[in-house]
Amino acid sequence: MPINQYDKEFIAIINCQSDNQQSYDFYTLGLWGKLCFEYVCDVVCAITLFSEIYLLTKSSKIAKLAKKYPVKVVSERPFLTTNTIWVSGTAIFLTEKSIINAICDFQDGVLLSVNQQYINSFDIGLGVFVRNKFPFVSNAFVLIGTSPYAQTSYYVLSDEEALTIDSIDKFELALVLKKKKIGRRLLTKSILERIKEKENIFLQCDDSDTICLVGHSQIDLWGCDKIGGYNIRNCGIRGISSVEYEKYILKPDLLNCNSDIFIVMHGINDIVCPYSDEFIIESISHIFDFIEWKNPKAKIYFIKIVNTNGRLERPNKRIDGLNNKIDQVFSRRVSLIDTKEFSDEFGDLKMRYTIDGLHFSQEGYETLLKIVEQSLKQ
Repeated sequence: MPINQYDKEFIAIINCQSDNQQSYDFYTLGLWGKLCFEYVCDVVCAITLFSEIYLLTKSSKIAKLAKKYPVKVVSERPFLTTNTIWVSGTAIFLTEKSIINAICDFQDGVLLSVNQQYINSFDIGLGVFVRNKFPFVSNAFVLIGTSPYAQTSYYVLSDEEALTIDSIDKFELALVLKKKKIGRRLLTKSILERIKEKENIFLQCDDSDTICLVGHSQIDLWGCDKIGGYNIRNCGIRGISSVEYEKYILKPDLLNCNSDIFIVMHGINDIVCPYSDEFIIESISHIFDFIEWKNPKAKIYFIKIVNTNGRLERPNKRIDGLNNKIDQVFSRRVSLIDTKEFSDEFGDLKMRYTIDGLHFSQEGYETLLKIVEQSLKQ
């Protein structure tokens, strides 16, 4: 339901009440340049659905720091007769989207935030431990209606959004998760800087006999000048996904497509994002669309995703499944270059071909050149 069509009145309460038994005030712990409760205030105060926002605390420190926000600081629980959402002051990963969706789904009664957790149980018949998924109530938020005893419903959050910092272990986990988000922003900055560095190569106008390489770091770091007698125009960008390639390069129309042949290599950086296989395939197809639109006569090759070795964030089971779907979808549209030669008997990237389980070694690039040149001859 669109926000502007939601007619129920809602009040938000950011709960920063401390437990006297806790050794730490988790609300005011610093986390990558900001206090925990400030992350929550930023999100709640950005939502326009609330007729009023309270911040509940007995801490004079929090009360003073909260003056910069459009909240009413109270030390006692306010008596309210309207729909209310209580948000934990330590739910630092909670997003505007989840809060708005929960409010729009809410009818009446009580709506609890939950996340799915795995519990191991022993199956006597099978003689093994079995993982079962169960919903666990999260302290991230609770919605209370005007008739709180009407019904109890649940809103499922991701593990990250459901995290509330109420222990040292959870605080340390939050540090790691926030660092990953910061790392993603730094990676985006690096991608944009690399695109700027290579802008002349993207826009380069070649007469004939050129191959344009399109892809991520495995392409960008490939230091070859010729493939099968063709000059090379390397338009790879380290760290980039197919989605970002379209966003930052194709949509601004930076890629000149007058090369005779295009060799595309994408997918390995997409699987670390929360994308389905189908979404990734659709994203890669947009690159083909762009090339075909700009240069209908160009020959397009796609290098299938190379297996990794010991990379938890890029599991080979996912890579193999995605490659199978790529076979089914793209085999009649572009020429596919198989990469099984890089893998050992267990389906892992052979260590002599890699420097870190993902990126190619010198021998890896020599093998890649051989595989690509063989495909060009077919």
